[in-house]
Amino acid sequence: MFAFNFCGGGFLGIGPAYYLHLYERVHGTSYLKNMIGLSGASTGSIIASGLGVGLSGTDLYNMYDEKGKEMFERYSLFTRLTHLSCPKYNSINLYKILDLRKSNVVSLIFNTMALDDIHIPIFIPAFITDRANSEKVFDNDDINQIKDAVISSCSAPTYFSPSGKRKNIIDGGMFANDPVAALTGGLNKKGISNYKVVSFVTSMFVPDDPSCCGDRTTLGWGTYILKNNVARTGYFMQFLAEQMIGKENILRLAPFIEKPRDMDDVSDKSKFEIISLWENYFEQTVDTFHEIVSQ
Repeated sequence: MFAFNFCGGGFLGIGPAYYLHLYERVHGTSYLKNMIGLSGASTGSIIASGLGVGLSGTDLYNMYDEKGKEMFERYSLFTRLTHLSCPKYNSINLYKILDLRKSNVVSLIFNTMALDDIHIPIFIPAFITDRANSEKVFDNDDINQIKDAVISSCSAPTYFSPSGKRKNIIDGGMFANDPVAALTGGLNKKGISNYKVVSFVTSMFVPDDPSCCGDRTTLGWGTYILKNNVARTGYFMQFLAEQMIGKENILRLAPFIEKPRDMDDVSDKSKFEIISLWENYFEQTVDTFHEIVSQ
């Protein structure tokens, strides 16, 4: 038995979806019958919930490939100049992709199904801005539509507008860009044991800069925190998950890159580079992956 975890990372989500697509080209989709849990933050929530309702990795890869540029469609220059708090991208495009107005199987399922229609445990973090206990993890006990939970988790500040009726819910990556501890904690709470986790690090692995803490002025520390907060929380979530189920039971998939990639670069050049990185990484790791998901 295994569970999947998908980290946040915008359009970089095409990488893990492509990894699954490559695996399915050889082995088909029967491995998904062995899946007993899912978690995903931000773009990872799209992949996790898609798998949860019966879509394949190939279905999800095709969605990113065909709709990626629509996800990140900028507001007009006039709107950005006349609304200083305007985010970079129009959230309506996320709704359109996951809406019945787009007649495809992905939008049909996301628009009509609720989280409690997913029959294996799923955990999707989001952040509620106007209450004291801001952290929120959507799960199967919620009656929300899948689309609403996903868009809430994807509403990254400065990139998209907050979601929800009160416009008060933002990206789950604010506290759990890597929600693997939500997954292991949630499964353990349900009494599920003896499983392994395959965790996709959507933003890939970027080595720490040895000089990152060299400037210990107020400005230096502030810059470090702004640049590294997401990565640091991700490492902590990984640590917590390892304490719960053992490091040996977590396969962390993260291709090596020398510097961070922009999560909103949807150019053809960027797409080619991302899938090339994951294709090479697939060749290096597929045997271990297969051993876990085929049992």
